[in-house]
Order: sequence, then structure tokens, then C-alpha cells
Amino acid sequence: MVGLLADHTFAISSDGKVWPCWGSANTSKAKAIAAGSGDSALADCISQRKSRAGIAYGLSGVCHQTANRILDPASVLVSAARGYWASQLVFGTYGLNIAGALPAKYRAENWPQRRTKCTSGTPTGAPSGGTGGGSAGSTGSGIAGSPKATYIARLQNLFGQIETWHLPKEPIDESLIHLVREESRITVEYRLGSNVERSIVEMFAGARVFLLEKRASFCGPIQPRRFHLK
Repeated sequence: MVGLLADHTFAISSDGKVWPCWGSANTSKAKAIAAGSGDSALADCISQRKSRAGIAYGLSGVCHQTANRILDPASVLVSAARGYWASQLVFGTYGLNIAGALPAKYRAENWPQRRTKCTSGTPTGAPSGGTGGGSAGSTGSGIAGSPKATYIARLQNLFGQIETWHLPKEPIDESLIHLVREESRITVEYRLGSNVERSIVEMFAGARVFLLEKRASFCGPIQPRRFHLK
């Protein structure tokens, strides 16, 4: 089970903000796996409520997707965390956009709407940086023009295009499937190269759609303690 092999991730900023992302934020026992410059006020807006960033744990994402949302202003992903690519396969980079299908008690919010809400008139603040819990990964800053920086920019551009989309109340429709397939294509090309065979892209995208359908019909969320590495 992926939960036995996954690092918990959280985020911090240079001006003292800490976002636990559903778990602990013990910097003395953590290892930095990514860093970047961005707007910590914007990151803090995205993080609301309770450093959960609109994620319903185990339904629309876990700590990896939560941290990715909060670190978006710094163009940073926690992809160096152990277990990240497994959780990305299930939940995507910024979480599943199925908030409209979840009970209100989860306070879930789709990423395009969450991002738009916070990017309207947010003042510039101090740089923000990401920290991953556990021993996996290495520090890095997403140098402009690097494959990872290009990958992140392509993801941001994809989700930026759909900020005004009306995502349906039902979790599955053609627009959401298209989004999942495009995100899958961008991810596979980053991981395996731009010349990867189309059949591989389709296989990965098909797996994402299958898992999305399963997640949408799941009866309840996974508890954080069952996913985080202790």
C-alpha cells in the first residue's frame, strides 16, 4: 500500500509561516526537498482552511497535493518526496476536482477556483519555500529552463486555462476527463521524454481516469494516520 512508503510533506516560508498539510511540521526532523521564491501571502490564502488548501483528505488528495497547492506561488512541487508519484497517479498534481460531488462538511474546493479566488488582488509578500518530511528527496530550486521548471510551467498553464471552467457537480464528465488526460500527457512526457509513445501516454491516462472513477464512488476518506509514514 502506498501509505507504507510515503513521506509526509509540509511547507514553510522564510518569513516564518508554517503549513502542516494535514500532519506535523517538525522542521528539526524534516529534510528540505524543494525551495523557490514566491508570495507567502498568496500561499497562505491558498492554504486556508487549517492548512488544508481545499483538499478533502483521501478523497481529493493527500499531503502531497496540499503542499503542491500551497507552494504554487513559488512554482514548486514536492515530487522528490517518497511515494509522491504513486499519490500523483491517484490524485493528480493539485488534487482531484470533484469538490462539487463531496458533502459540504469536507470543505473541499477545486484547484482552478481555489487558485482564482486567491490570485485576485493578493498583495506581494515574502518568498515561500517547501519542506518535505522524511528522508527522501534532495534540495532544489526549479532553475528556469530546466526540465522540471518546464514541467511545472506546463501544468500551471494547463490549470490557468481552466480557471473559468464550470466544473460540474457530478465528479465525472468529458471536461474533467480531458483535464486528467492532458495532465497525464504532460506528466508522462516529463518522466519519460517528449518522444514517448502515444500508447504509453494513453495507458497512464486511462489508469488515471479509472482511479478517478473509483475515487468518486469511494464511501469515505482515508484517515491521515493511515497514509503518513511514522
